[in-house]
Amino acid sequence: MDILNDVSETALITLRARVLEAKREKPVIEDVIGVEFINKLQSLLPVETRNRIFNRRLSSILTRHIALRARKYDFYTRTFIENNPDGMVVSLGCGFDTRYWRISDNTWKYIEIDLP
Repeated sequence: MDILNDVSETALITLRARVLEAKREKPVIEDVIGVEFINKLQSLLPVETRNRIFNRRLSSILTRHIALRARKYDFYTRTFIENNPDGMVVSLGCGFDTRYWRISDNTWKYIEIDLP
């Protein structure tokens, strides 16, 4: 029995795409926590889900696009925090996002909201 629905699996594909990009020789994004998440999540998923998500080929165009999109939103987030140090960032529909760890080593106000 699968524990994830199609939407949740899409979030895993997005995470995997960022991680694949981060592992490239000249990545457009660094995602150390994403790599850690992928490694931990794989062993928790049923074999069928692992095969669907992790054994399928993702095009380099898709992985690069997803990483560039994440990098752009990281830029917007970083700029907001710099201009509003007491502000709060709310990420809706965040999926398996790792933005909090990519933005700053300092503590900042961040809330993620997604499906259960």
